[in-house]
Amino acid sequence: IHKTLKDYNSEIITSKLGLFGGSHGGTIGALLCGKYPQEFQALAMRNPMMDFYSNMMFSDITDWHVA
Repeated sequence: IHKTLKDYNSEIITSKLGLFGGSHGGTIGALLCGKYPQEFQALAMRNPMMDFYSNMMFSDITDWHVA
C-alpha cells in the first residue's frame, strides 16, 4: 500500500482515498481498511464474504462447501 501511494503520489488525493469492492473484493477491502486504517477514509462493500463459516456451510456456491 505505502509503495503504491508513494509511486502515484501526484495522481492520488490521499485525503479522499477510499475503497470499493463486491464479494471477495469487499472482503479484501475490509481487510485493507482494518490493516491500514490511517490510509483510507471510506469503504463501500457490496455483498462481502465476511462470515466464512456460514458461507462454507450454507452457500449455494458448490465450490465453497466443505467436503
